[in-house]
Amino acid sequence: MKSYLSLGGERSIQLAALASIIGGSLWGAKVILDGISPDGSVSEATDSFFYIAPLLLIFGLAGFHSRHAAVIQGMGRTGFVNAFIGLAMLVGGFVGGFTFGIEQAMRISSFGFLILAFGLVLLGLETMKASALPYWNFLPLVMGLLVPLSVISGDAALLRAPLSALFGLSWVLLGLVLLSDVKSKA
Repeated sequence: MKSYLSLGGERSIQLAALASIIGGSLWGAKVILDGISPDGSVSEATDSFFYIAPLLLIFGLAGFHSRHAAVIQGMGRTGFVNAFIGLAMLVGGFVGGFTFGIEQAMRISSFGFLILAFGLVLLGLETMKASALPYWNFLPLVMGLLVPLSVISGDAALLRAPLSALFGLSWVLLGLVLLSDVKSKA
């Protein structure tokens, strides 16, 4: 079965894995740096991370799907499309909100976050069912569950920051798993 976003050869999958690793690292760094800045001065400097990270995560997600499109069927494909749309909404919302100060754009990113979570849960369930990954089949499901947990925690920094940092770390792990999968099949 062909992927919706066929990236082509092994090199493209490796680049997608690196995009996932870098995007997840930027996401985690933004959350951690904002958490240690009591006056918010670091937040303005790291806002650009939220422009770049979701873009890179889109490429990581596309690489994951391209690599495993043959075994990820119905529910997983729906999850991939939802996660892709959710990440695209995050990018649009962050750019509109942070760059142009459009308050409604931040609502778009919030809705995109929920669509991303729903998509990752569906993709994760199908990944587990198909045993698509060589190990850590549960990873996309966990990624999807971290999103609502961080939203539910509200402004409680004791929970929200670590959950958001774990979300970024999970993208790093997904990229590493994708890289190891490419190397093992080479």
